[in-house]
Amino acid sequence: MSGDNAEVTISGTIKATWYDENNQQVPNHRLGEELWHCSGPFKLEVIVKNVYVATKYGNPRSRYYDDGQVINYIFLSGGSNICFLKPKDMTIRDNSYNANIFYPNKGFIRSTGFQYASFSLMGPGPNQGIYRCYISHGWGKISLSTDGGIGQNCTITYQSATKADFINSGTPVITMEYHDGQAWQWLDSFTIPVPSKWALGGKRVPFGSSRSLTTSLSFPGLDYCSGGKAAMSQAFDRNYRIQYMYGPYEITSSFDGFVRGMGSFMAEWGMLQNYGGVWSRDPEIWTADEAPNNKMYRIYGTIGLIQPRQPNDSSTIMICRGD
Repeated sequence: MSGDNAEVTISGTIKATWYDENNQQVPNHRLGEELWHCSGPFKLEVIVKNVYVATKYGNPRSRYYDDGQVINYIFLSGGSNICFLKPKDMTIRDNSYNANIFYPNKGFIRSTGFQYASFSLMGPGPNQGIYRCYISHGWGKISLSTDGGIGQNCTITYQSATKADFINSGTPVITMEYHDGQAWQWLDSFTIPVPSKWALGGKRVPFGSSRSLTTSLSFPGLDYCSGGKAAMSQAFDRNYRIQYMYGPYEITSSFDGFVRGMGSFMAEWGMLQNYGGVWSRDPEIWTADEAPNNKMYRIYGTIGLIQPRQPNDSSTIMICRGD
């Protein structure tokens, strides 16, 4: 309203009530609290009863709001932001996770990748039904779907087979919106970080031709990843092997198994066989490290422990370095 002599008359009742993320009324003593940015969202319910508004100027000059009209608005507590990236597999082995990074049932940002890696974007609060996502950049590199309890099209699956394709012209960008009770509003955009590691391969193949590393005359697993024919001196050299294979702690976290956190495939993604693709054939994975007694270390995939194995074992898969 403008003008030096503007006048307005308002009569009736307007009641405003705040509700928290569990749809419980927020008591008056909490209304002044500072809120965590990933709490909420909060609903403001406005009930209008017999309200009559009249002004000296304007057209129309008066309006009557019906008895008991209810208007709902949705507010996020801490501004616009995506709160969590929840991986497809949330397995926690023996309650082992880094509490500074990993949130049970919610997840965190990850630094490794592979085809069919999958995670979900989560906005503030337990009600993820008010969110929806779409691809802003990177069509074909990822796909979007709707998972149970997650916002519409907010589950992301990597479709690129290689890191080179995934990062070509920039990694994918996903935009999230939320519904404020009246219309869809922009919440945040997330650019997937360039993965530090990218897994390739997945073939079930022996590392060497003999039960002993020193008596092996050929190394089919190493040949599979290098694309050539490894000489014995190269196969015995960890500096050569690590060019094409991953070390144990790049796949899991410790000799006892994986701990949810960051830096290794199992720490970030959990039980890898659940993603299919390069991990689908067998839960046991060769590593680049030699074990005592002329054996090689492999990862037992269900829990991620590190164990020695004779090189000619044909049930273990070879994951190749695609960084």
